Amino acid sequence: MGAVTSLTGGRPLHRLRALLSTDSGAAESTHDASADEPLPSSCRFLFETTPDPVLIADAESGTLLAVNDATVDLLGHSSEALRGESITQLHPAGAERSYRRLFEQHVASAEDEPVTVSRLPNGEQIYVETRAGERVPVEINARVFETEAGTVVTGVFRDITDRRRRERELETFKAAVENAGHSIYWTDRDGTIEYVNPAFEELTGYSSEEAVGRNPRLLQSGVHDSAFYRDTWETILDGETWEGEIVNERTDGEQFTIDQTIAPVESEDGQVERFVAINSDITERRDRERELQEFKRAVEHVGLAVFITDADGTIEYVNPAFERITGYQAAAAIGRTPSILHSGEKDPEYYRELWETIRSGETWEEEIVNRRADDTTYHALQTISPIVDADDTPRKFVAIQRDVSDIKAFEAELERQNERLERFASVVSHDLRNPLTVAQGRLELARGEHDSDHLQAVDSSLDRMETLIADLLALAREKDGSPTLEAVDLSTIVEESWRTVDTAAATIRVTTDQTIRAAPGRVRQALENLFRNAVEHGGERLVVTVGDLDDGFYIEDDGSGIPVSERGNVLQSGYSTAGGTGLGLSIVERCAEAHDWEITVTAGKDGGARFEFTGVEFG
Repeated sequence: MGAVTSLTGGRPLHRLRALLSTDSGAAESTHDASADEPLPSSCRFLFETTPDPVLIADAESGTLLAVNDATVDLLGHSSEALRGESITQLHPAGAERSYRRLFEQHVASAEDEPVTVSRLPNGEQIYVETRAGERVPVEINARVFETEAGTVVTGVFRDITDRRRRERELETFKAAVENAGHSIYWTDRDGTIEYVNPAFEELTGYSSEEAVGRNPRLLQSGVHDSAFYRDTWETILDGETWEGEIVNERTDGEQFTIDQTIAPVESEDGQVERFVAINSDITERRDRERELQEFKRAVEHVGLAVFITDADGTIEYVNPAFERITGYQAAAAIGRTPSILHSGEKDPEYYRELWETIRSGETWEEEIVNRRADDTTYHALQTISPIVDADDTPRKFVAIQRDVSDIKAFEAELERQNERLERFASVVSHDLRNPLTVAQGRLELARGEHDSDHLQAVDSSLDRMETLIADLLALAREKDGSPTLEAVDLSTIVEESWRTVDTAAATIRVTTDQTIRAAPGRVRQALENLFRNAVEHGGERLVVTVGDLDDGFYIEDDGSGIPVSERGNVLQSGYSTAGGTGLGLSIVERCAEAHDWEITVTAGKDGGARFEFTGVEFG
């Protein structure tokens, strides 16, 4: 309160003096003391010596009749300044009506029993205001006394500043615990759970009602043995803090991993009263760590060279395959740039384009020649990809190299073999065909001069040589890889191929009108060899039929057929049963493979040989 002003018009204090007078009448009185019943000396002594502020007020008007020294010390006003003032003047300005109503309630309810309050009817804290303007929270213990001089109210004020501070601290602590992102619970000394916060409920699936009163063992997952928990309890019972990782189990049986700290809470005499556990859910972190470990193990064992750089291109990691392929050990490569692998076959513009590509967030893939630590070179198929941040900014780059040196060496050797085959084909085409042509010419001249069975044998041998040369040329000049496909009328190419073969008395029947996607030259070679094979093995008046299948076509004859035991061998190079070259059906199989067709050898409807081609593309 501020300066005290009289609100009572200076009402006489004779009743209070009479109440506080001793039996001997030591205190002065301005009225007839015999009309009042004096307070016993013991009451007066307590009033004056009690450490708590005490005041006496008129129950009807609320006028202060007396205050003790403790009240003076609390408020900073002298007793003379306080006596005669309204009790509401002890409280902060602006709330007089609320405090007046509180006083009236005290008078009404404290006639029989003392009343203790610390809050106004509206729930606000009760304060008194000191002379310096400080608001002090108080708790009031009030009681009504009837005396001959009238009804008075005694009020004992207790300064609860420290208690309020503790309450605020507790409220702050409780709010912090309730809103903490970590799961928190505490137990008594025996391990019985006394409190869990909302994060505990969310993490474990146990509500507060389900957990309180039980033991934390309800969370045990079975991952840890009894020795683990025994060590934990021994640690905290000794007054020490325990920290570690635990795998627990939720109500639904799902396991989760926590980083747990359990600390003992001691009483003032140093005895452990309870334990508080703070748990941080690290399940996702552990899962990510396990995934990273699995990924690292995979990278460590993969046969491809892998290295990772930072955004500036400094190597941060290389796997064992990198060490093996490049010859650079991890210690020699980490901290340097991939330029250590440059062989000099690419100019600076190549690498400038590479860096522009990957720094823009795109992947670079190309075959490159690198240089090993021992100065030898190797061919690598390299892929470089950026590792980007949330805003798509590259922060690292990962490069994967596949050593294709053996493949490149094989391709070079294959190219050399193809060149040799081409030279061989030229030799066959020129150096063998010319003598054969001369021999055939001489044979015709000899027939004009002589008629002999020996000449017929020579003619057959020369024909076989010509067929052998044709088959050898076909195989030697056959190109690997996928042929160029085009639309081919199947019936047309069948008839053209039939006319190029010496079919004697054999006939052909074409029942297909399909158009297939194929390489005409390769198909013609295959058909000619099939027709020639049929005529050679089928006998006189052979009928060859070409027809449709659901996903291809077939060629069959009505000859003697192919025994079941030999059908698996007829397509092998060199296989022959009637003095043939053994190359013709091999050429047929190579044609089917080049087109990704399946070829099946079986029996025709009339018992002859039947070749089925499936997987054929129509159109």
